[in-house]
Amino acid sequence: KNDEYGVLDISGGKITSTFSQSIQNWGKATLSGGQFLGGPVATWSQRQGSTGDGNSVTGETIITGDAVIYKNVETHNINGGDAPSVTVTGGTVKGSFAKYEATTGEGGALSSSQVDINDGSSSIVVSGGNFASPVPDAILAKGSELVTNDDGTVTVAGESTVAVMDGKGYTSFTDAVAAAKSGSTITLLKDQELTSSVTIPVGVTVDLGRNTLSVSENAPGNAFGIVFTSGESVFKNGVLLDKRTAAGPALGAVNSASLSLQDVEVNRLIPSSGSTNIVEVQSGASLTLDSGAKVSEVKVDGRSGFTFGVVVLGSSTEARVDEQ
Repeated sequence: KNDEYGVLDISGGKITSTFSQSIQNWGKATLSGGQFLGGPVATWSQRQGSTGDGNSVTGETIITGDAVIYKNVETHNINGGDAPSVTVTGGTVKGSFAKYEATTGEGGALSSSQVDINDGSSSIVVSGGNFASPVPDAILAKGSELVTNDDGTVTVAGESTVAVMDGKGYTSFTDAVAAAKSGSTITLLKDQELTSSVTIPVGVTVDLGRNTLSVSENAPGNAFGIVFTSGESVFKNGVLLDKRTAAGPALGAVNSASLSLQDVEVNRLIPSSGSTNIVEVQSGASLTLDSGAKVSEVKVDGRSGFTFGVVVLGSSTEARVDEQ
């Protein structure tokens, strides 16, 4: 219990409660890590005084980082206190969200009932995090959206979130790539422009989400726009557009990478002069153009260069077109 006017910060560890609540917060609490098992995480407020006309003791809870809540996240308002607040910007909630109102009766007995999630007696705002079930629209922060993950969980992506991966939001595609592990799925939520080459060193799925991932006109040349260097990867569901004036392949697979293109367009603006490859496979890597894959050159006034579509270099290297 974090009592009135208390300040509680938890960044790790495990709380296993045999009481009705894992956390009972009447003050200020920030849960940025740790596992909270047993009962729910509950935030409380109460209008003090024997007639309920005194000052309000009001809890404020922030759930963020790597905190894992195994049960519900709740608010409880007694006797019309100021609205207790819960703000979720990250972490994982395996339960659901609920609001309660209560009154004290004769002898201090508490009578409580659940109210609608829209009820203004308390505030719950969710702008990020991973959840076992969809988050009600009524508590989603403005500009946030729900993304359903491959395992059926839901990630809330905030307004500044560009990509989600493994239940976490990232403000850039490159940040998501830097955190990727073998088998991860990176889902792009909006168009983004890259200013430098991106190397993906593990086997992942990149789902562009029907968005466009572009390489800036002034990004350095003589390098790949995006290159996969190992593992089995899928690049799908959108557009890669390389706008560079300098030469350099838009997309590549090298070393031991096995790359499949599915329902994706790889477009390369012609360079200012000379030639460049659009997709390049080298050093023992393999490429499969599956259904919906398209590789195209884009003409630009004032540029005189030209492109080669798919180029395979070196031995033990393969490019295959799936005719289905």
